[in-house]
Amino acid sequence: MKDKKDLNAQIDYAKEIRRENRRKFIRTMFSRKLVVFGAIGFSIFLLIAIFAPLITKYDPSYMDIKAILANPSAEHWLGTDDFGRDTFSRLVYGARISLIIGVLAVSLAAVIGISLGMIAAYFGGVVDQVIMRLNEALHSIPHIILSLALVAVIGNSVADLAVILAVTTVPTYVRMTRAMTLNVKNSDYVKAAKMAGASSFHIIIKHVLPNIMSPNIIMMVGNVGSTILMESGLSFLGVGIKIPTPSWGTMVSEGRAYIYNNPYISLIPGLCVALLVICLNNLGDGVRDAMDPRLRGEN
Repeated sequence: MKDKKDLNAQIDYAKEIRRENRRKFIRTMFSRKLVVFGAIGFSIFLLIAIFAPLITKYDPSYMDIKAILANPSAEHWLGTDDFGRDTFSRLVYGARISLIIGVLAVSLAAVIGISLGMIAAYFGGVVDQVIMRLNEALHSIPHIILSLALVAVIGNSVADLAVILAVTTVPTYVRMTRAMTLNVKNSDYVKAAKMAGASSFHIIIKHVLPNIMSPNIIMMVGNVGSTILMESGLSFLGVGIKIPTPSWGTMVSEGRAYIYNNPYISLIPGLCVALLVICLNNLGDGVRDAMDPRLRGEN
């Protein structure tokens, strides 16, 4: 009976420690006002993207020839573009496209880059040389040039752009993951796991991956913003999202010719891109602070 009580006490103590760590994480993450601003701003954009059909009554591709280049009104809050499409509707649905591409591209790049980085560092030798030489060759090509070349080969649908932007981001994950894995590889607990007969796959998943994820998570949050910016840039150049799918970059490009008559067409989407990137960068700073044990008072 006493042993059972001691076990229950230890379980309760472990639960309390985990709760306290979560509280420290949240408290540290939102200790700065800019991070709070970033989190609120990103949450607003996320809610807009999720509930886009409920926010606007217009189809973003619907063309009303009777309301071409209409000024803002109760019917069209931000006016219409040169095809009579509701600007506010396209702005709302454009948030969905940008976030989908940003999250998909970064997730895919992280999975590929982290996997290749761990494999290169853990196995070394020829495997390391091949992976890193290919990675350096890919990294040496400017992102915009590589993206344009891949768009010409693959296409420019939402899924295509997510893959293309993921490819351009992979090298950064490979390099950082490899460097961290080399440090973890020589740690005592990894050596002990090898002596115990654990397989390489088990060691990589159970011992290496958990110890290299924090910096990668921080990078992922920041890369979502830069990926959205890249997608907007490609759309602005006319090689991004296919028309008439709404995209902030496309809206900025199409609205340039009417910047004096109806600035809302290009000005508002450009501001949305800038604001979303700023929010994500501030949120990334908060995640970085929260994952630093020194700032949580653990050292």
